[in-house]
Amino acid sequence: MNMTMILVLSILVFMSALEIVLIHLNVTTLNHPLDSVINDIYDKKGYERFVTYTLVRSRFNIGSKLISLIINILFFLLVAPLLSSLLDNYNLSFLTYNLIFLVIVLTLQSIITLPINWLNVIMIEKPFGFSTTTFKLWIQDKVKGAALFLVIGLPIVGSVIYLINANPSSFMLTLWLGALAFILITQLLYVPVLIPIFNKLTPLPEGPLKEQIHTVAKKANYEVNKISIMNASKRSNRVNAFFTGFGRFKHIILYDTLLKQLSDEQVVSVLAHEIGHAKHKDVLKLLLVSALNIFMIVALFQWLLVAVDFATDFNVSEQALIFKLMIFFVLIEPLQLLMSILTSKFSRTMEYKADAMMVSLGYKQAAIDAFKTLSRVNFVHLNPHPLVVNLTYSHPPIKDRIQAILK
Repeated sequence: MNMTMILVLSILVFMSALEIVLIHLNVTTLNHPLDSVINDIYDKKGYERFVTYTLVRSRFNIGSKLISLIINILFFLLVAPLLSSLLDNYNLSFLTYNLIFLVIVLTLQSIITLPINWLNVIMIEKPFGFSTTTFKLWIQDKVKGAALFLVIGLPIVGSVIYLINANPSSFMLTLWLGALAFILITQLLYVPVLIPIFNKLTPLPEGPLKEQIHTVAKKANYEVNKISIMNASKRSNRVNAFFTGFGRFKHIILYDTLLKQLSDEQVVSVLAHEIGHAKHKDVLKLLLVSALNIFMIVALFQWLLVAVDFATDFNVSEQALIFKLMIFFVLIEPLQLLMSILTSKFSRTMEYKADAMMVSLGYKQAAIDAFKTLSRVNFVHLNPHPLVVNLTYSHPPIKDRIQAILK
């Protein structure tokens, strides 16, 4: 076993172990006393149900990660070399070789993970009242996702393979600009094209809620272009809202479950928070962070592609560029973890600032009540371990958010 192989397997084991440790740390804080600002979110029976859900979810996630680790190790040591040797028997072009390699890998992955995903629905999400999806709808979603990959994803991957193969020592700038263009186009097409494939969007009807929204938007000196309700309840009872797009493509999406759980004033407080993100141009800031991260990844891959012979180290054909990409993304996982710590901290800061905007618009108590309801309905962990927060949380814990709002 060579050094590259040892390094890859070590990173796989380390990252899986870290994820399991973080899950366990969050379990250890379940019985810690709750801060006074959040001890009224659950009654005794409700909190016991939340604890039970968290324990069941944690055990399931740990089991899933162990299975995933075993599958990954078997793939790199056995499946990839075998698949490569089979494809070597055919006189395939470089592009065709890699696309077939990718499709076979993704198909095998789906065969293994789909049963686990469905078990998650019927063993955890449905019993605890979250999932409302049917088996038919779940299958339809998987088929639509696969079709989208074949229509959009596969041609994009093919373009990347062609570009790297044509310019192995100078593809960095072109690939980076192409990735940025893809992200921007996705942002613009997400609501008008992608969401309707899976969900129905309807304009927020005229009435008191819409009037309140336009009033708070005017107060914030912000133009609300479009507000839509998404029929999220066809799949889940979880509650959410989000802001997407920029410029004239700005769009606020409300889950229909949100409107069922919150009063009009609480809904407006959530939108005031989203307006805070828009006013602070947080979408563009995150795009800039993503652009810098992608630049680093592309530059590093261009260097490693020349410096390290990934394929030979794993007994895989030199033609298998897709396999080299897979190895590369394993190797940079620790670096991506460090980057995620910084970006998560940056994201949490943006959330606090959006909350501050919400308070300045006069929705202090409504926001607190809304956050408490959202936490209770979504079974949000009220006492996450500090290390888990620092490493993985893009939003501050509910306790910290409410304390900041009160101050």
